[in-house]
Amino acid sequence: MRVANDKAFIAPVRRCTIVVVGCHVAGGKWRWNILRSTCFDYGDPGAGKSEFASTFPKPIIVFQFDPYGKDTPYLRRGRPTDFTFDHLGTPVRQIMSRKTGALLIQIEYFHDTDWVMDAKGQGANQTVLNIAHVNPECWERFGKRMYYFSHEEYAQWATAVFDSVTTMEIAARAFFQYKINPNAKDGRQWWGEATSALEQILYTRVGGFPMNVVTLAHVDKEQDEVLGVRVRNPLAPGRLRGSLGGAYGEFYHHFVSQARDVNNRPAGEREYLVQTQGSSQWNASSQIHAPDPCPSTYQALWTGEEAA
Repeated sequence: MRVANDKAFIAPVRRCTIVVVGCHVAGGKWRWNILRSTCFDYGDPGAGKSEFASTFPKPIIVFQFDPYGKDTPYLRRGRPTDFTFDHLGTPVRQIMSRKTGALLIQIEYFHDTDWVMDAKGQGANQTVLNIAHVNPECWERFGKRMYYFSHEEYAQWATAVFDSVTTMEIAARAFFQYKINPNAKDGRQWWGEATSALEQILYTRVGGFPMNVVTLAHVDKEQDEVLGVRVRNPLAPGRLRGSLGGAYGEFYHHFVSQARDVNNRPAGEREYLVQTQGSSQWNASSQIHAPDPCPSTYQALWTGEEAA
């Protein structure tokens, strides 16, 4: 990738000791001018994951697979614009600073909303009109978006957010089920293809993004063995289950804490926290000495690193 002005790549991020990367400038050289981290954050719905991601350095680009309404934590960060559509047909909203008018967050929505009329679907020879089959296109559109993102936009963003793994997997699986391999005899083929697609993006690609990366996921209800202890891990398909967090320097579990009275009734305010170190119940780790537990903000993560 060639960038005409590498100064645009400098982002207002805190000191980091994990990885130092830069943008590829003209002449084939790297300019080491930004410090960043990769963060995988998982938790139950409502735990505050998107709110946490919205506190990362700006400008942020959000690849939003979760439904409308789940984008509210990003929208609250400033003044949202009306919807526009990019050249691929993706709905886009920008959140601008109320003070300066600068771009804070850009949300790009990847949803399947089209349905097939007169669909054969999975090999069935149907001749009547049928609206029971979705016409998936958002995963293919997302793949094209990643091409343009990697070739043209690395210098524009301080943080990239993927929200979330759960809905990304559903979008990928629908693409392989209804478009690529509708006549599969074994439905496990769709799951395998979706797993491979997510593996390429979330495990092998985002670690090389020259910016902060935040990937959000939900909780797997099953347990895995880690260092001889049975713990909970992020919800992910196939072989990514129990291993996806290994592709990220920061691997957190998000939860809500609330004090209780003597009768075990909730008392006091809810506190949204990030678990940054593993326990006998949850898998987590940190390379930056983030406090454990830690308040759910980007700034709070670095207090441990500054004290080290």
